[in-house]
Amino acid sequence: MLNELIDKIIEKRKARLESQRKIYPRNQFIASDIVGCDRYMVYSILNWQDRQAFDSAVLARLEEGNRHEKQIIAELLTDGFEVIEGQKPFEIKNRSGEVICRGKIDGIIKYGENKYPFEIKTMSPNVFNSVTSLDDFTKKEYLRKYIRQIQLYLYGNNIEEGIFILDNLAGQQKILPVSLDYGECEKILQQLERCWEYVKQKKYPDPISYDENICGNCPFTAVCLRDIPAENRLDFSTDEDLPVLLERYGELKPLAKEFEQVDEAIKNKFTIVDKTKDVIVGDNWRISIKIGKRKSYEVPDEVKQQYMVEKDTKIIKIIPLNEKK
Repeated sequence: MLNELIDKIIEKRKARLESQRKIYPRNQFIASDIVGCDRYMVYSILNWQDRQAFDSAVLARLEEGNRHEKQIIAELLTDGFEVIEGQKPFEIKNRSGEVICRGKIDGIIKYGENKYPFEIKTMSPNVFNSVTSLDDFTKKEYLRKYIRQIQLYLYGNNIEEGIFILDNLAGQQKILPVSLDYGECEKILQQLERCWEYVKQKKYPDPISYDENICGNCPFTAVCLRDIPAENRLDFSTDEDLPVLLERYGELKPLAKEFEQVDEAIKNKFTIVDKTKDVIVGDNWRISIKIGKRKSYEVPDEVKQQYMVEKDTKIIKIIPLNEKK
């Protein structure tokens, strides 16, 4: 009976999470979902029904993030801060007065005579440890989305400053100040207006060159790649090894990404060490830190040009068409 109960708990939770796998149509762009690919932006409206839904594991992560956001707001109130206008919606219009983007902010803290919008972002401990300033947000595409979101909110409400509240889902937080950046906002607005014109014409911009940071996690990958013309397709149906290798590739790829994140997070902890040193951690690990010199040749550009040659190169990317998110 106990095993039956355990199975039932797992089954019911998975069913509840799976019931949330819904995709809704969009009539405008969403401030929290602006990426560096115009084609994705247009797909998000014209092909909303083709978006690949999240699986139960990702939905569980999102659900946990929502719980933490509510808890953080409750803690702010308990600590005596005045939190107002939670989930306040905002709109961005183009030069013709059309609403092209909608969004909402988690809340605003009223402090003295000033109002500071805040956006709560929960993230894995590895990502949390790698983010120490706003500059770190520019290193990953999914983090750049956060910058675009809060910048649009500041711009749309004519507010100069706000804050990010970062939470690692393990009780630790970081709070980073954000200032309105008109240059960044102008780039975002130009992209939104450009993509909106494609939407109105029901046309699609050309695909970008494959970028793992953008294309590797795109929910429209299958649709986008099916636009490849027939002359660019090859038939490997007689190759018995290739499907097996690709399946194994798909299994190992997430582990490789996790390894890179963990590796970066560990090494970041030792950036403060400025001399050659060995550090023993626990009973099983030795961290070797070596400070050395690397030779480089700084050649003037005019000299480089004299020796520049152009050679053919081959770049091979492995792109899954039906990868679960």
